Amino acid sequence: MGIIAFTPAAATAQEMLDIEELEISLGQGPCLEAYRTGEQVLVEDLARCHKRWPEFTPRIVALGMRSASAFPLRLRGDRIGALNLYRAEVVIEADIPEKVIADFIRTPPAAKAEANKPAPRRTVKKKRTR
Repeated sequence: MGIIAFTPAAATAQEMLDIEELEISLGQGPCLEAYRTGEQVLVEDLARCHKRWPEFTPRIVALGMRSASAFPLRLRGDRIGALNLYRAEVVIEADIPEKVIADFIRTPPAAKAEANKPAPRRTVKKKRTR
């Protein structure tokens, strides 16, 4: 796979961006694991997975996050990133809205951003009639 520079593409709040940057700086956490393995990562209770991510877990729990879900994002079969969802409460896998997530991860973020851009303005020149 080679060396990859991870950069957060979007976050719903500064706190979420800080969490993403923490994960990247430590090199461990659900988003990076989902990207590296290409598999979904579902953690019902972050307080119980200190062995999985020994540096990341205590810090994320201290920030008030209790559960996490991460999903690899693909474009034409290639992994292009991962989507992280955090919650402040413990959840069971059945509580995760799978259809919403499945619809989201089928469409890459770049395509979503492009689709939400306003249409470019076009200037139409009128021909002068005499």
